[in-house]
Amino acid sequence: AGDAQPQAAAALAAPPPNAMREEVAIALETLELRMDRGLGEVGGRLESLQDVMDQQRLTTRRTCQQLPEVEQKLEQLWAQCQDYFPRVREHEVHLSLLRASFEAHKQSVLDVADSNFESSLGRSLGRRALTTGGTSSEASQPTSPTPRD
Repeated sequence: AGDAQPQAAAALAAPPPNAMREEVAIALETLELRMDRGLGEVGGRLESLQDVMDQQRLTTRRTCQQLPEVEQKLEQLWAQCQDYFPRVREHEVHLSLLRASFEAHKQSVLDVADSNFESSLGRSLGRRALTTGGTSSEASQPTSPTPRD
């Protein structure tokens, strides 16, 4: 009789077997729906990733197809540069010679200009000395150009 009371209480507390089956079926359906929704989201993500990968694959394929042409152009440019390097060096030598010649002519012109300025200054000072009544021995002597360094 002692065992009958807990069994009776358990029987009263437990739902009938049909109700329990319905709850399990509802829970299974809910889980199934959630799983379907989750799988649908994962499928959508996978599709977008696949699209990105396909685009990258196409871009990579195009780039790989262009590489031989680009390599050939680079080799041509390098060959042209090799042809032009001696010419550039030759032009640098010519420019340095022209620069040296220019500097020499510039110095010569400056020396002549200084000489002319000094002689005209000397004549001007000589005239002033004569007009004021004095004589200028320096003004009457020709001046030599001063060397420039």
